[in-house]
Amino acid sequence: MVDKNYIIAYDVGTGGVKAAIVDLEGKVLATTYREFNLYYPRPGWVEQKPEEWWEGFVETTKEVLKISKIPPESILAVAPSGQMLNLLPVDKNGNPLRPAISWLDVRTVKQAEWLEQYAKMIYNITGGYPSAKDIIARVLWLKENEPQIFEKAYKLIDCKDFIDFKLTGNFVTDWNNASMYVLFDIRKREWSKEVCDLIGLPIEKLPEPHPSTDVIGEVTDKAAKETGLKGGTPVIATGGDIASAAVGAGATAHKSTHLSLGTATWIGILTKDVVLDPQMRFVLCCSSDPSKWLIWGEMETGGGAFRWFRDTLGLEEKKEAVKIGISAYDLLSNQAEKVPPGSDGLIFTPWMSGERCPINDAYVRGAFIGLKLGHTKAHMVRAVMEGVAFHIRWIIDVVEEASGFKIEYINAIGGGAQNKLWMQIFADITGKIMRVVEFPLEAGAVGAAFTAAVGLGVYKNFEEIEKLVPIKNEYTPIEENAQKYEKIYEIFTDIYYSLKETYKKIYTAFY
Repeated sequence: MVDKNYIIAYDVGTGGVKAAIVDLEGKVLATTYREFNLYYPRPGWVEQKPEEWWEGFVETTKEVLKISKIPPESILAVAPSGQMLNLLPVDKNGNPLRPAISWLDVRTVKQAEWLEQYAKMIYNITGGYPSAKDIIARVLWLKENEPQIFEKAYKLIDCKDFIDFKLTGNFVTDWNNASMYVLFDIRKREWSKEVCDLIGLPIEKLPEPHPSTDVIGEVTDKAAKETGLKGGTPVIATGGDIASAAVGAGATAHKSTHLSLGTATWIGILTKDVVLDPQMRFVLCCSSDPSKWLIWGEMETGGGAFRWFRDTLGLEEKKEAVKIGISAYDLLSNQAEKVPPGSDGLIFTPWMSGERCPINDAYVRGAFIGLKLGHTKAHMVRAVMEGVAFHIRWIIDVVEEASGFKIEYINAIGGGAQNKLWMQIFADITGKIMRVVEFPLEAGAVGAAFTAAVGLGVYKNFEEIEKLVPIKNEYTPIEENAQKYEKIYEIFTDIYYSLKETYKKIYTAFY
């Protein structure tokens, strides 16, 4: 009999899918990655092709099995995690009826504004404020603008739900992903009839919700033939990228906190109690641990802002990086390191795709404030890094105020966590100890694998996972820098309120 000592886990992200073979102690043995495309059919619209999600999933599965030399018979379980807040209508056979509306899409501003009148009721039930980035608003848009597709849709699902269907033939989702639809009762852990009735959505159009630790089916013969996985291998619900990231970051105890610094950037704090903000400035969703919830404060373009800078103003560094075989981010960071904290009075507001926390504003946009002739590219790079950290500080302050929690340290994951300068900037601006885990790039997949391991009884509970996630680097706030940043932080938050109406006027003029 073949020992089943491995889990194949996935992080189906916005930019691509990562597959990883993980052993039962969380060690990553092999990974593969395939990129996805983003499509922009109109200004403000962002879509993806679900067929590309599955193609990438199939390709990475075959490749990771090949390079790891792990036979499919040794795979204990399949654990897909991935991006959330996308809307995909499908027919009874799981065939997409249109491209998926991406979480980056902001076509639903009108629908979100209509939902605002019911925001308090929706928030108290679902833990989510109905913004232009949420599935609840996308469903309304679909009903109003593509009614034939809405009526024809057998199910309205998200990215991970689509992958789960392709693997098992079952229309299911997990509690974490379901709670991000802003249609899910986070206390009862079921779809809210009250909220669904509000928008005229029959509950039967939604996938069946499960705890993240549930077995939701087995790999079908058809999926086995396509992927190279063994038919009959259990598929675990796991959680969306947020919940899986928390587990992969080792933030599995009450009040433990993680920072994910990727295209989107967020802070997550695990809680054993329902914690809602009277001002509705953050989201409370179900976590991978069925007994806990996750306070989630996201900014839309954290790492994405740095990527934008690299791809528009860092083209020279991109070319040089290819020549010498290092990352363009490293070259840009080396420049930023020569600039003093505060970037000599240059402030960057990283609100390039609207924001949801601690401000719910689809109109707000990014800017460099205080630009003068003496500023250089190096100043701009550091200002971008500082701007992202200032916004995360803003989220942390709001969460601590509303919850009464006191955050002492933050486990950091994602590509940005590998940047030493950025991690020190985060420590200095937030006043928190930043702890970078050993595998920051694989945290989502590792978290999905650990969730599967708990679900299959390999571990008794999620608290056991914390000791299995080693910390590689730690950054402590530098007092001198922290004092300087404290003054700038007040200016940073003031900028939003001073320009709030201007952002709306700009949006109205161009869209």
